Amino acid sequence: MIKYFSLISFCLLFFQTACMANSGLSMENLMDSTQCEEYNLRMQFRGHEITGICVINKTNDSNLVGTVINEFGMKAFDFVYSNGKIKLINIISFLDKWYIRKVLKKDLSFIFTYMPKGIDFERKYRRISFKENGEVEAVNKKFVIIYSFIPLKGES
Repeated sequence: MIKYFSLISFCLLFFQTACMANSGLSMENLMDSTQCEEYNLRMQFRGHEITGICVINKTNDSNLVGTVINEFGMKAFDFVYSNGKIKLINIISFLDKWYIRKVLKKDLSFIFTYMPKGIDFERKYRRISFKENGEVEAVNKKFVIIYSFIPLKGES
């Protein structure tokens, strides 16, 4: 499954470059204004597991824009983190329920608030911890949901 990641990344880069050429943007301007991070994402809940790749772009105005894609290349959802709040966009149908959106928003908001700080933190229903290998693990204790963000080791 992970062997197709480079093919998917190449296709996304190709289409992104083609779109930027049509809009007058250049790759250098884009790379100067954003910083991209890629993670293997594993969400575990009630005996089920969703795995995929989470790509996060940090913009100069401290906003995060990201997407979660499964190993087959299907988009699960997009998100925008701004001013401590998450906006979910383009959610796949089986996750597009009001109660799932509500939990996802709160969990992702908690994660992206404390992820840049890099210190373990715990609240009443949520906990985030950082491992030595760069892995970030967040737990929603109320609904027993575990989010694991494992950095992808890419070639730069």
